[in-house]
Amino acid sequence: MVGVCYVFFGLTFVSNGIINGAGATMITTATTLLSLWVVRAPLAYWLSREMRSVKGVWYAIAASFVVSMIAGTAYYASGRWKRPLVQKAPPGDAARQADPTQAFARS
Repeated sequence: MVGVCYVFFGLTFVSNGIINGAGATMITTATTLLSLWVVRAPLAYWLSREMRSVKGVWYAIAASFVVSMIAGTAYYASGRWKRPLVQKAPPGDAARQADPTQAFARS
């Protein structure tokens, strides 16, 4: 069961890598926190109690992989990751166009 869900885990890594590369790291952080602390941990506790076996933990891991993949793929499919996060400075804005190599130069 869990082995099959590693396909979802792989798709999650690909979509999160694209989103992180675009600079939207808070989205993948929120997705990971949701997957681990809202889905996996409570579900593992509940399923292991209900099933009276450690298999419940493995089912919870599989379920969290699926939730993470759905969330990451949905954000990717929305196209919001393509929007620039940092705006370019207007041409006359000298403060933003300062030479960063001169920031620590001694006068």
